[in-house]
Order: sequence, then structure tokens, then C-alpha cells
Amino acid sequence: MKYKYYIYLILFFLLSCSEGFDFHEKNLAVNDSLKFYIDEYKRQDLTNQQKNNILLKAFKFAEQINSDSLKNNYYKRISYQFYKLGDTSNFLNVNNKGVELSEKINDSTTLAILLWDAATYYRDKQLKNKEAYERYFKAKSIFEDLGNDYNAAKMLLNMAIIQTNVRDYIGSENTTITAINKFEPLGKQQYLYSCYNNIGIINNELEEYQDALYYHRKALKTLDRFESDPTLKAVSLNNIGVVYKNKGSYDDAITSFNQALTVDSLFYKNTILYSALLDNIAFSNFKSGNNAEIPYLFYKAKHIRDSIKFDPGMIESRLNLSDYFLGEGNYDKALSYAKEAKKLSEESNYTDDILASLLKLSKLDTLNARAYANRYIVLSDSLQAQERLMQNKFARIRYETDEYIDKNNALSERVRNITISLLIALVVFGLLFVIKSQLSKNNQLKLEREQQLANEQIYNLMIDQQNKISEGRKREKQRISKELHDGVLGSLFGTRLSLGSLNTKHDESAINNRQNYIDRLKEIEEEIRSISHNLQSKVLKEEQVFTSLIEELLEIQSKAGNFNYAIQTQTDLDWDMVDGKVKINIYRILQEAIQNINKYADATEVLLTFNANQNHIKVTIEDDGVGFNVQKKSQGIGLSNMTSRVKDLQGTIKITSELSKGTLIEVTVPKTNYFDKKTA
Repeated sequence: MKYKYYIYLILFFLLSCSEGFDFHEKNLAVNDSLKFYIDEYKRQDLTNQQKNNILLKAFKFAEQINSDSLKNNYYKRISYQFYKLGDTSNFLNVNNKGVELSEKINDSTTLAILLWDAATYYRDKQLKNKEAYERYFKAKSIFEDLGNDYNAAKMLLNMAIIQTNVRDYIGSENTTITAINKFEPLGKQQYLYSCYNNIGIINNELEEYQDALYYHRKALKTLDRFESDPTLKAVSLNNIGVVYKNKGSYDDAITSFNQALTVDSLFYKNTILYSALLDNIAFSNFKSGNNAEIPYLFYKAKHIRDSIKFDPGMIESRLNLSDYFLGEGNYDKALSYAKEAKKLSEESNYTDDILASLLKLSKLDTLNARAYANRYIVLSDSLQAQERLMQNKFARIRYETDEYIDKNNALSERVRNITISLLIALVVFGLLFVIKSQLSKNNQLKLEREQQLANEQIYNLMIDQQNKISEGRKREKQRISKELHDGVLGSLFGTRLSLGSLNTKHDESAINNRQNYIDRLKEIEEEIRSISHNLQSKVLKEEQVFTSLIEELLEIQSKAGNFNYAIQTQTDLDWDMVDGKVKINIYRILQEAIQNINKYADATEVLLTFNANQNHIKVTIEDDGVGFNVQKKSQGIGLSNMTSRVKDLQGTIKITSELSKGTLIEVTVPKTNYFDKKTA
């Protein structure tokens, strides 16, 4: 994205404006009165408002000067000081007067400087790239005519950077090479550094990573040839790391970013760059699977950027955090940060970031995915059209000189035809993209329906299998109970009677022995009777499969959604009496409802209730979540499936919800398929 690099480019505008009052002052015969105002302006104890008042007085006095040449020089100097004070209205007014007067008296040197200052003003306005480029180009042409290759090269570099910012990469590279050819013979290493850095950025954007690394390393080596700001080394190391990151060489990227952080006091010297390095390290670690200091570094970079109100960095931090939490499977946080990025980018009017956030939201927000995707396509097409238009304007500025005006008139017609053709091609491409996307979504819906049918079949098979297993256990327990009762107990009872009838010996020892045997047999008889009774009780207390499945569903989903749940069932509601078709549809309805609670409700409590009367079965599920506007909410595939299932059962469904008051879903099914097995 463009903002990742503009902070570094801004460091290189050593060539931004002319130098102010002291520029050319030694060549001027300054009027005493104006010199007084100038000396007053330079006082260190004045406020900006006081300085502004002095400049207004100086301007009024300059208007009265009869010498056009002297007046023009004061226009140049006064307008520059208005610019430094941030008084753009007075700056433009005086600057325009100076341009008009310079053209009138053919003062090429002053005209070039005034155009330079105006270009810098329009460049800083960001959306005035055409006006800035046009004035830099005119100033460049004048400096070339004057034989001033040094200032001409500065204008070329400024033009190249503007071209990079509007993605005119080929044009920017050509302009930069022209600037290099002028700077090299002059030995201007600081500007060569900026040129190499710009070409490195261009190649990175064009995904020519080897060339990008070559030029960024060349820029880094250039720093040894002049006394530079130490933070420029960190800038180049960060740019090299960005190339490695885009290339997918995350270990090399991390190494480069960490080297940049070793620059002394970087946090204080360039806080924006410091926070970018932290974020880049965190993102590279995340992409390489190294979770060291994640998400700590992401949050630290975000905190710094938020504290200094650096909008591009604030947006980038949220986009990267969205990617991180998506990778961690935390869709709620990923969606939340993507929405924050979209809000910030729209407030700041950063088109690239709006596009990035829209693309991310189209993947995360399933309910609004189509709307986000459509807006992304429209905005992307509009941005590309604007960039092509800007590139065409730059081309016109370069070639619309007096000797080429006639040729350019013919060329303009050709450009319009090409533009129309490109627009038609883009429209066709857009339509094809939309059609392809729709077909893909239709196929996805079809696959989801088939998957649902397959899941229902599997569930039915599971129910049948569980019923067979349960029935088999019941029959086996009943068989064992009967065997114990009718076989073993009968035999033991007969033995006890026999022992009693043989008790003919009356000696004390025999009587005691036989009595012991009889007592033991009684104990065995009681033990077997207890076992038989317990087995029969377990048969009667066997839990139903459907209830277990419902409890298992809520237990799993409550852990995923971090909510508490409760199930209330009417005491006389026996699920063994309910037909399998009714149970599978109720299960699927509850499954979809609980999934929606997890996705959207942010609930802490969920209550599931089953009731039945003579005519109906009623199922309700209630949550204390955020709720929604039932009237405005479009019905997605989940709600449609719930409605369809209730309709298949000839029942009704009612959804009640209010914002911040939760949601209540009531499903009522007639007892058409509800039968009493006990009476069958």
C-alpha cells in the first residue's frame, strides 16, 4: 500500500521548496522599509500571528514598489514565508501574483522558484497531484533552459515520486533515471539515495523483488558517501525487509527489521518508522509460524500509532490484527478489527485501505459479503480509472509544449478511444467477474444443501443404530432377569424345601448345619432377587438417545460460544413417542439457532424449553444477546432452512427480537406424528 512508503519518501524532500528570505538576498538591493519588516520577521520572540501581520504589511508595501524586478523578488520571498506559516490563502495569492509578474517581465529564475514552491504546496495537499506535477515540470523545463541541471534534477525527482504515488510506475522509473543522469556528474549522493530508494519501491510494487533488493541495497551503500541522518539507514533496512516480506522470505525480513531497530534512539527520532518496524516484525513472525511475542508486538505498534494519531499506521495495525486473529480462528475479533480498519480508512479517505478492508470484510462477514464485494469492485474500478486519467494528464503535461500542441490534439482523440476501449473492457471484465462469482456461490449453496441432506441421512442412521443397540440391551436384560427369576430362583427355592423336609435328625449339630445351609440359600435368593430387580430398573431408566444428542449439542456449542445454558422439559413429554422425522427436524432447527447465537448474538445465557399439550409440541430457545431488527433483517440461508423444516412438519415458527434485548424463537409442531407407543 502506498502509505507504507510515503513516510520514507517525505524524508527525502530536501529539495521541496526554495530557501526563503536568505535565498538570493545578497543579489538584491533591498529597500530600507522592506528590510525593516524583514528584520522584524526574523525575531525569535514573535508569535505566528505577529509574524503573519508583519508579512501582510511587507506585502502591502511591496505592492507599491515601482520596480517590477524588485517587486517580484519580494513576492517570491513573502509567499514562501506565508507557506511556512501555514497561511495557504495568502501564500497562493502572493505566489500567483509573482507567477503573473514573472511571465510578464520574463524573469525565468524567479518564475521557476515560484512554480517550485506552488508545486510543493499542491503536492502536500495529496489530492492535487496533477497541479503539483504540472508546476514541477514547468520549473524543470525552465531550469534546463537556464543550464541549472542541479535544480532540474530535483524537479525530476519530485515528479517521479508523484508518479509512484499514483502508480505510474513505468513513467516514474523513466523520470527517476533521467534525474540520476543529472545527479551523478554533480556527485549529489543524498539525492542519488532518494532516486535509488524510489526505484526500489517501484520494483517492489511491480513484484520485481530481486531488482527491488538491488536498488534498496544500493541506496543503503550510498549513505556511506555523505553525512546523513542515522534514521535513513533504518529506512532502507525497513524497505529491504518489506521486499523480503512481500516475497515470502520472512526470516530474511525479520533479520532486516531487527537490524533497523538497532539504530540509536529510533523511537524518539522517528516514532512512525519505529512502530512500522514492530508491526512488520509481528506480521512476518505470524506468517512464518513463529508466535514469539505475538500478539504483543501487534498491540504495541497499534498503541504507538494510536497515541500519535498516525492514520495510515492505525489502519495497517488493524488490518494485520484482523489477519492474525483470522489465522487463530477467532472470527469475531478478526471481523471487529476489519470493521475498525474500514471506518478509519473511510474517515481518512485512504482509498487503498478502504479497498483492503472491503476485501477482508467480504471474506469475514458472510451475511454482508456480497455488498462488500460489490463495493470493492466499484471502488477498485473507479480508482484504476482515476490513476489512468492521472497518468494521461502527466503524459500531456510532458508533451504539451508549443511545438507539439497540434500533434497532441490528434493524440488526444486516440487516447480517448483507447480509454473508452479500456473502460468497455473493464465493464465486460466486471460483468464476467460478477457472473463467475454468482455461479460459484450457487455451486456452494448446492453443495451445502447436499451436505445437509447427507448429514440428515447420517443422523437417521445414527438414531436407528442407537435404537437397535438400546432395544438389544433391553431384550438382553429382560432375558437375564427372566432366567434369574424363573430358573435360578426356582431351583434354589426347591432346594430349600428339600432341605427343610429332610430335617429328620434332631441332634443339635445336624440341626445347626442344616439351618446354616437354609440361611445361606435365603441370602442367595435375596441377592439374586435384588440383581433381577436392579436390572429391570435400569431397563426402565434407560436415557433416550434424542435427549442425549440435544444435551451434547448444547454442551459443545456453549464452550465455543462461551455461554451458559439450561434445558427445561415438561415431565409428561416422552421422546420415545415422537416420530424420527419430527426429532431430526427439531434437532436441525436447534442446531441452526445455536450456531446463529454463537455467530451474532454475543449471548451469555441460553434457555431451551420443550413443552407438549394435547395438540402440539412446542420448542422455544431464548438468548440474552444483542438482538436484531426483525423487520429490516434479510432472511439468510440458515433462517430459510429453519422455516422450510417447520413447514415440512406443518408447524409454525415465530422469531421475536429487539436490539440489546435478545432473541426468542418459538417452534410449534402439531401432534400429527406424535403417537403413544404404550397404547400401540
